[in-house]
Amino acid sequence: MTQKQDTKPINNEDSFIDGLSGKLKKLEVSEKAESVAVDAGHQQMDEPQQTASKPGATEIDAKTFRLLDLLDEYESLANDSFRVNFTNGFLDLSRANYYGSQRYGVDSIDRRPRDASTIVESSEGKISIKDKWLLYKQRMQEEKKSENQAESGKGTTRANEGKDGKNGKEEKDTEPTPSKGSQKASQVSQKASQVPEEVTPNKGSTESKPKQGAVSSARAPGQELRSRNTKQKAPDAKDNNTTKEIGCSEDAQPQDPIHQFGRMVPYQLRAAQGHFQKALSDSIQLLHLQQEIASIVASLQA
Repeated sequence: MTQKQDTKPINNEDSFIDGLSGKLKKLEVSEKAESVAVDAGHQQMDEPQQTASKPGATEIDAKTFRLLDLLDEYESLANDSFRVNFTNGFLDLSRANYYGSQRYGVDSIDRRPRDASTIVESSEGKISIKDKWLLYKQRMQEEKKSENQAESGKGTTRANEGKDGKNGKEEKDTEPTPSKGSQKASQVSQKASQVPEEVTPNKGSTESKPKQGAVSSARAPGQELRSRNTKQKAPDAKDNNTTKEIGCSEDAQPQDPIHQFGRMVPYQLRAAQGHFQKALSDSIQLLHLQQEIASIVASLQA
């Protein structure tokens, strides 16, 4: 009986120890599996860094991102601004033909030769537009502003001079004024001294010599005409100098292209002109985007 009781607890302890050892082995196996999984994850995280550290990988990525941005900009410009400006321009042109007294098209253009108002320039592979009519309008507006400023300055000086003159008149009013009779007598004596009389022997009557003032007035018109001619020539010379500096004459001044249809045109036609001008500038921008996209694609394919 005692031997059986002694062997039972011994068997229980052995089984308990065996169970603990089995659990420890399982834990070790699971820890190993976790360590292997962690190592694999670190390797996967390190792989993109290694690819990014390769020479040329960052440049290619930057070029691809730039290419995507350019494509987005090109599509938005072509589908929004460029298309809308062209459609609105043709719609306004059709409205002008509908509401106007004549039809506006190629047949109604004034075909007399004239200089182009818009010039397309290219330098170093880039294209730009030079609107001579717009530049001329801006220059004229600046000249008008400068003239208005000069006139306003003259007005302020005249106002100040007027104030000074009023003060002087007030001082003169305080002085005693001569009587009317004395003023008339002085005027008669001055006239008598200027117009001496001459007696002729035949008629026995007095004939007055012509006034010196009359002679001077008879000669004055010729002098005034000469002075006027000289005054008219001076601004012409100035204008010629200015035109030489600008590089164009009065005949070659830029004109509004819409005047080919006449001076009085409907406002719908002017609106169409504005839309077409915006579409022209958008077309130049689209051309620049096309050139940049083509260069990036060629560099990526190389």
